Amino acid sequence: MFTVKQQKASNSVPIFAIAYEFTEQETRLLLSLTVGCSLRDCASYLNVSYETIRWHVKNMCAKSGYGRANLMIEAARSGDLSGLA
Repeated sequence: MFTVKQQKASNSVPIFAIAYEFTEQETRLLLSLTVGCSLRDCASYLNVSYETIRWHVKNMCAKSGYGRANLMIEAARSGDLSGLA
C-alpha cells in the first residue's frame, strides 16, 4: 500500500525538506505524510514509536514555522516556500 502511494509524492517535498533543513528521518516522514499516511502508519513504516513520530512532527513544524502539521504538509505538497526569510 505505501509504495504505491509514495510514487505519487510530489517532487516539491524533498525541496521543502532541504529548504527547512529537515533530517533524513524527518524527510521520509514528510513524504509519508504528504501522500496521506496517518501518524500510526508512518510509525509502523519507519519502525519507530508513535510518540517518536509526534516528536518529529513537532520539530518539523518548529523548523518550518508552521503552527499546525496539516498546514505544513499542505505547504510541502504544493512547494510553498513563502515562509523562508
